[in-house]
Amino acid sequence: MIVFLICLSLFGCISDVEEIQFEVPFSDDDCVKIKQSGVVISFDDRKNIDAWNQSRELFQKYNIKATFFVDKWHTLNESEISILSNLSFDGHEIGYHTGNHSDYFKYLENNLSARDYYELEVLPGIETMKNYGFHPTSFAYPNGHRDNDIDALLFANFSSLRGTRTNVNGSNHWMTDCANFDVYRSYHFPHSDLNESDYQIRNITIQSNLEKIKNNGTSIFVINGHGIVSGGFPVSDQYLTDFFKYLNEEKIPTLLFSELK
Repeated sequence: MIVFLICLSLFGCISDVEEIQFEVPFSDDDCVKIKQSGVVISFDDRKNIDAWNQSRELFQKYNIKATFFVDKWHTLNESEISILSNLSFDGHEIGYHTGNHSDYFKYLENNLSARDYYELEVLPGIETMKNYGFHPTSFAYPNGHRDNDIDALLFANFSSLRGTRTNVNGSNHWMTDCANFDVYRSYHFPHSDLNESDYQIRNITIQSNLEKIKNNGTSIFVINGHGIVSGGFPVSDQYLTDFFKYLNEEKIPTLLFSELK
């Protein structure tokens, strides 16, 4: 917790970190204000399902809700489907993350189109999800790679889309008062694969954004991870525990992607 909270008293150390700047891309007249303030937490990738299951009690203990974006639905076994059903029962959202975790930009580099990506990577997996009893309303792009063309196609099936920290055009910042596009960039949790400097930069950025939510009252902060304790790019159990405790202590709610519409 000391590592997580220390920068609350060290805001002088964050002035040179470009990533934490609070982007306000719209004028007051143009901004479509968000309906409620809070933190939007998500985790990605089918390979991390078992890791998510191991942390189910942690989410329950602190009443934290998250959106879990799952790819490769055609490869899931009965145990993984059961885990996702239990997460859904707990109040979490199960979102869609493409059929094969394919990068949209790779399609474009190979002279394929947004329509090709939509028909090959998106539509088949939606049907598989529905066959398992899941009806997704949110979608996360693998590697965050997107543009307005693919967004337009996906809005036929989803009400909200999530990128990551790049591809600014047509998307809201990960920390915003506005919800003009229904497309959100997302900041990354620090994880064990980072070096110490990058880990601390992410930690400081997260703390700064949480402070803005407290002070502004009408802001959302979109943040994502992958594995928890184990799996890909794992967030530590201790970090998540401290993060969840902080949200509880400051009465900062967590929101699902389906609640942003």
